[in-house]
Amino acid sequence: MPTQKEIDIYEELRPKIASVRDTIKALSAKKPDELLNIFKIRRINILIEQANALLKDVKPYKDFDTFKEDELPSNSDVLMILELYLESFHRYRLNNTTHGIWDTEREWKVTNSRKK
Repeated sequence: MPTQKEIDIYEELRPKIASVRDTIKALSAKKPDELLNIFKIRRINILIEQANALLKDVKPYKDFDTFKEDELPSNSDVLMILELYLESFHRYRLNNTTHGIWDTEREWKVTNSRKK
């Protein structure tokens, strides 16, 4: 179960990754094989590092941590990875929530982060 801090990170990080994914999706539709520039890759890597710390066991690939800056990926490569991260966010939420009273919303199972 996540702590309230982890839930806050999830709720801040997931929309950022979705927004970047939407931008990359538009770029990929026009030029899927075009390489991203180093500025974008660095910003995306920051988000992925934060996601890796949160997702732990449900991150998309055990052997992928971030994009290599000396091997710039294409728009379509980045899009594929961001889609997989959004799916991992979905699994993380399902693993850490229960159905609400009316079964329409999911409620977080929260761990008390204070030590006794």
